[in-house]
Amino acid sequence: MKRKNIVLLIFLLTNFLFSIELIVKPYLQNATPTSIKIFWETDSDSQSVVEWGMYVFLSETTAGSSFNNYGNSKIHTVELTDLEPDTRYYYRVIIGMGNQDEFSDLYSFITPPEAASENSFRIVAMSDMQKDSSNPDKFYEIIHDGVIDYLSYEHGDSLDKELAMVLVTGDLVDNGNSHSQWVDDFFAPSADLFSYVPLYPVFGNHEQDTDFFTNYFDVPENGTLQYKEHWYYTDYSNLRLI
Repeated sequence: MKRKNIVLLIFLLTNFLFSIELIVKPYLQNATPTSIKIFWETDSDSQSVVEWGMYVFLSETTAGSSFNNYGNSKIHTVELTDLEPDTRYYYRVIIGMGNQDEFSDLYSFITPPEAASENSFRIVAMSDMQKDSSNPDKFYEIIHDGVIDYLSYEHGDSLDKELAMVLVTGDLVDNGNSHSQWVDDFFAPSADLFSYVPLYPVFGNHEQDTDFFTNYFDVPENGTLQYKEHWYYTDYSNLRLI
């Protein structure tokens, strides 16, 4: 009996010590009226699975893939397809290897409308949010006070309904080759927004053509071949953004 207790204790301690951590929360990429991509990052190997559906009880499950990013970390990507245009979906990601799975929070998004739509919508554009030692919390303030709280106060609490997309036109971090800056300085302050609203970034000089940018983001591949992901266009309703 004592031996069984010791074995159980070792199992619990091992499971606790080596639990998988979500280091970048789920965020949305490359949305179309019928598809969207969901990315997240874990500190070690994990499933690449999203549970989703039109209702909060989540009736669908879709698996994707993962790849190495920095050290043991893995970036996960899952594409949801055959969606309905201009429709809200709920989702969460599975964290674990199938024994004692954990889950992210529950999020939602709304697919873009068809090209023929002429409904009004809002876009936020921002840039140069690389961390400034004189104002280290400015990006968090912009995301929360300047976008989330403003939309909630002026329009409504549903971020996915009130905002179509966010454009980030360069200099997301101070040093694009620093993994910790991506995790701590860009994704951590903005997680409450980009889990609900698709993000469309482009390179700035501070990104230094780093592979971290191309690992973290999946933008439309419709630009000049020699400048892949450095310029592109995306459509939302009857608007084209280049």
